[in-house]
This record gives sequence, C-alpha cells and structure tokens, in this order.
Amino acid sequence: MGTLNKETLVIFDMDDTLITPLNPACQQANRHRYRYLIERQTWTSEQKSIANNLCTIGSKTDVQLVECGAVGLIHDIQAQGVPSIALTAAITCPLGEITSPLACRVEQLAGVGIDFSKTAPYVEFFRLKDLPSFLNSYPEGECGVICTGGKNKKGVVLAHYLKSICWTPTKVILVDDNYMQLNSLTAPMRALGIEYTGIYYRGIDHFKAAPIDAESFICFWKELEQKSAQILYELTCEVPTTTSPLRSSSPCRRCRRY
Repeated sequence: MGTLNKETLVIFDMDDTLITPLNPACQQANRHRYRYLIERQTWTSEQKSIANNLCTIGSKTDVQLVECGAVGLIHDIQAQGVPSIALTAAITCPLGEITSPLACRVEQLAGVGIDFSKTAPYVEFFRLKDLPSFLNSYPEGECGVICTGGKNKKGVVLAHYLKSICWTPTKVILVDDNYMQLNSLTAPMRALGIEYTGIYYRGIDHFKAAPIDAESFICFWKELEQKSAQILYELTCEVPTTTSPLRSSSPCRRCRRY
C-alpha cells in the first residue's frame, strides 16, 4: 500500500474481499460451478439484484473472513490513525424481514472483528439523495460502512461522499475483487485531484468453498427466486411516484477531522 498517513483514505470492498457467506449455496466457487442451474431460471434484472443481495446481507453469524489476516491488517492501519472505510455495492432498501441492509452490513463486519467507525472520516448516518436510486435504494453510510445503493458505481458514490463531508484526502486506496469497480474510481479521483491506487485482490480464488450437491443448490436458489420476486412486488407497489428528502446529504458539520 506504500506510505500511509492521516491524509490517506484506505477503502475495502466487503463481499469476497473481506467476507464471504457461510451458506455454501451463496459462496462464489459454488455459484460458478452451478451457474448453468441459476441461468435456467427466469430472472428480471431487478429480481436478480435482490437475490444477490439476499445472499450477502444477513446477520453477523452468516459470514466468515476470506482471509484471517485481514483483521490484523485493518487494525494496523487504524493504529496509525489512517482513515479507513468499507465500500460495498449493495442496495439499501428493505428486503423482506431485513429492514436495514446497511445495519446488517455493519453488524457482519463487527461479527468478524472489524469496526471501521474507529478511524472513518465520518461516522453518522447519511443518505446521498442527489444520486440515482434503484428501487428507491440510495447510497447510504454509517459507522464507516457505505453501500452504493445498487446501480451506482463506487467511484461516483465515493466522490459524492467526499464532497458531502468536505474532505479531500491526498491519496485514496481501494482494495477490491472487482476490476470494473476499481476502474470506476480513476476518473472521479483524478477530477478531485486525488492520487488513486487500486489493488486488485482475489483472495476469494483460494478460498475453499463448502461442498454442496446440485439438488440442494438449485432448491435454495428456487426459493430465493420466489422470495426475491415477492420482495420486488412489495417494493414496486410501495415505492411512491414522488419522494421527499429523508435525510440531508451534506453532513459537513459532524465530520471527524484528523
């Protein structure tokens, strides 16, 4: 990562970078192995996005670390007083019994020993309503964890976040398993005059997935297909045609300064 200081912002992706589901039907290697079974199902793009989020959003007991050394690395970064956050491509609207996906994401990290609120530049709840929504899901953040809201690229969300908290770090580092998300930061950080380093991390490729047979796998995904369809129906029926701002997107007065 090079030299780090209090004007550096270190960002970690969550899914398949820091954590991965305990459920073998949701683990990346098994999803690749049985991809043909998933593709047989009739998904809308919205329904598939909901299903993917249901796979990753759960209680703190539903995930495990991709690599145990990640906790020590983050603790070392925080011990130096270096600002650090998590940035995940997740939706934020209620998903059935999961009323707050953002709160679940914070809880998941806490369950494996990671707390980004210790050195995050801003820890209060915020919602970026000046960015496009997906199923009324806007980018949100709290306790050093930011969810993009679904369709927004991480670079766009991060740029708006930094402007909202009135802070321009000298350097940003993103650790992510998704090459397109890494590239999404290049132009927005350049526009802000911020040095950017993207680290393409594929520790998940060496993670040994739990065994699961094809029958059990497809049974889980058929249930998930039905559940995501029901949630999509509830969301599209409940989303109003016009909405009023729920929270301010300019939380400058409560910034944590270093």
